[in-house]
Amino acid sequence: MTTSDDNGDMPGVPRPRKRAWILVFSAFALLAVTGLTLSILYREAPKSGDIVNKARKRSAKHVEYAIVFSAIPPELVDSVVNSVLASIPDTATTDLVIGSTVVDPSCANVSEYRRNLRRALTESRKTPLGKQTQIMSMVAGLLIKTEQPATLHLLGTLEGDSLGGVRSRTQQSAAGIKLRNDVIGPVSIVNHLYPTTSATHTDYISIFQSAGLTVTSR
Repeated sequence: MTTSDDNGDMPGVPRPRKRAWILVFSAFALLAVTGLTLSILYREAPKSGDIVNKARKRSAKHVEYAIVFSAIPPELVDSVVNSVLASIPDTATTDLVIGSTVVDPSCANVSEYRRNLRRALTESRKTPLGKQTQIMSMVAGLLIKTEQPATLHLLGTLEGDSLGGVRSRTQQSAAGIKLRNDVIGPVSIVNHLYPTTSATHTDYISIFQSAGLTVTSR
């Protein structure tokens, strides 16, 4: 019959060493500390750009919206970008926003605004007219959330030979922008649409003018 010794150990089975248990517990402790350290180092934190953008929005005295409907000929990009930038009254106190399908809307500084605007005017793909006018509707909605004077730059080319089914939506956008202009804060529109001879562009701009908004053509 097999019996254990006075210490409760089985004959022939080596006793676990105290040093081995210490090593095991030390290993677990190290893993716990390492995990805690990594969770602190790699926890999700606000990006510096987000903080800058929020600070800019709070101190903004003017808002610039560049609405890019499509790309334009490469040889025109720099001159159009320069024309847009020239209208900014003070880059330090202006909230810079781009409405397009290829870049993030909010820009932290004028350098990023220039870079993203060039990209939008270069890389934007052809988009159906209905989706193009949705960009304007989106911006019209954003305008209501701000009180600062705003400038809208219309850039690119509208698709189609006529406004067709988007006329009603455009009229609603124009009416909303006019209301914002009269009740909340002034809105000016700058027309950079290309080509300037397009009948669709002329018709589109006339809707905003008929709503009582001031449109300047560049």
